[in-house]
Amino acid sequence: MGICELSFRSTRPFESLPFYAHQIDLLRAVSPGDLAGELGRLANRLHRETGQAVLTGGSGRLLSATPLTTCEAFQVLTVEAIDLADSHYNTALNQLINRAVVQYFEQRDYKVNAYAREAFSKTTTILSGDIEAQRYLRWHLRLDEQQYVLLSLDYSNEYHDRLNLQERGVEFIPFDQQLVQTYDSKACRFVRLADFTISTPLASLGKL
Repeated sequence: MGICELSFRSTRPFESLPFYAHQIDLLRAVSPGDLAGELGRLANRLHRETGQAVLTGGSGRLLSATPLTTCEAFQVLTVEAIDLADSHYNTALNQLINRAVVQYFEQRDYKVNAYAREAFSKTTTILSGDIEAQRYLRWHLRLDEQQYVLLSLDYSNEYHDRLNLQERGVEFIPFDQQLVQTYDSKACRFVRLADFTISTPLASLGKL
């Protein structure tokens, strides 16, 4: 019998993790509905540029392992020393642990979707002339009341058609069937074969 799920619990709880909370002012206009996304992108950019952990803390705050300074993207208004292991910051701590899990799988040459928390094997198993299976796992993270980390891994397979639309035949593709572009792995749903080509100018699509 194959393994379908594994669960782990950290050997020690998070007792203390010194961090800094920054109240910042973005130096450009951002609507309230876009603020969370903008902060998330900024945190990821700072993480890549500095190599330090930078997280979103809600209410227009950034959390980091070292103090941030005003730059061209934002002005630091206040800085406060915090303990990220405090249960008040569990959402941010979960972000930090998730980044470590993502890095673990990326270093082992998995294709990782950090937001969906999925890691795909880059190799596939051919089941027949036109069907292949790709192994993947999905992970779940949470912190319990004592600040122990609980990690579960769910293993499964995805099955793919090895033939493209021309080889399979469009007449055999059912309505709403998911299709995946092989060059960038982006997915869409099949509706019908259009009566125009991609080079046809269409006003409705902005191609005037």
